[in-house]
Amino acid sequence: MHHTLTSLPLIAALAVSTAAQAPNKPGADDTSIDGKRAAKLQRVCQATAALRALSFTTSHSAGRSAIRGFAQRGRAAPAGQSSATTTKGVWQQDLLSVEIGDHSVLLHGRSMVAKSGDGEWMLRRGKLADGSDPVLLLDPQLLFSHLASLPFKVLHAEVGALAGKPVETYTVTLTGDAARTLLWTGSVPQPNGLTSFGGNGAVQVFMAGGNAAVARPAPDVKVDLAISFDPGTQVVHKVHGRVLSKANPFNRMIAVRAAGGVQLQQDEEEEPEEETGKPAFKDGLPVRKSSELKKLAVAEFTYTFSDHGTAIVKGLDARARTLLRLPSGR
Repeated sequence: MHHTLTSLPLIAALAVSTAAQAPNKPGADDTSIDGKRAAKLQRVCQATAALRALSFTTSHSAGRSAIRGFAQRGRAAPAGQSSATTTKGVWQQDLLSVEIGDHSVLLHGRSMVAKSGDGEWMLRRGKLADGSDPVLLLDPQLLFSHLASLPFKVLHAEVGALAGKPVETYTVTLTGDAARTLLWTGSVPQPNGLTSFGGNGAVQVFMAGGNAAVARPAPDVKVDLAISFDPGTQVVHKVHGRVLSKANPFNRMIAVRAAGGVQLQQDEEEEPEEETGKPAFKDGLPVRKSSELKKLAVAEFTYTFSDHGTAIVKGLDARARTLLRLPSGR
């Protein structure tokens, strides 16, 4: 999907002209304020993506799923998937180092190595040393490069402090291709139940007469982001977010009968909730109605960033260097 961004000077000029013609009209300068915030957030993401190095930590919760009988809150990780919900890592130029529980991963170019505990580094691609899938393998440069390319609409702005330092926090909600790109590049965790039976991109329907595979359409995903940055250095220090997705491609509950076959169950009728008017925000994220959340698979996450421009990847022994084909001196 192609996005266009109107230049900030043009936005400002139009806003000034409009304000001059109707100085008492409420919200006459809203476009100028929104445009400045959107442009500022783009610059912040660009500056963070352009850093040479960065340390980071991640934590996430798979949350809840709307699929009854499947992905409930607190369930164990699916077979073949790591159960770790926290990671820490360092991105240094073309090197990425991530620790996921007892597992360690190093990436350089097209090469990846992994090890478990004090074991040896082994060549891998998209897998941990024991063959399990990492729940989240964040690449900060990829995350911020994608965000910097988007025409933001800032929904909310606030000021605060993080580790005793002032920060500004801008809130955005991404949908469509912008949200799916975050999901499919591994930049945000996948909610439990995003696909109905596993993550193979199709719903397997088992009937008495045989098996039929129904290819699912692209998931309907929203990503809420609260991006906190230093107003002085204009680099990101924290991203707090939430991924929301319909739990299956038909937006219906699935019931499996003992006699075989699958029944697609219509959503239950919900009592309408009272409108409160102005949108509310908590911890930087929009407060969503319980009736909306009940029908969605949800994952929440928090990323923190430090050592901007000075972080160093450690643990590069001779075997890792050889397997990654690192040039001498790295």
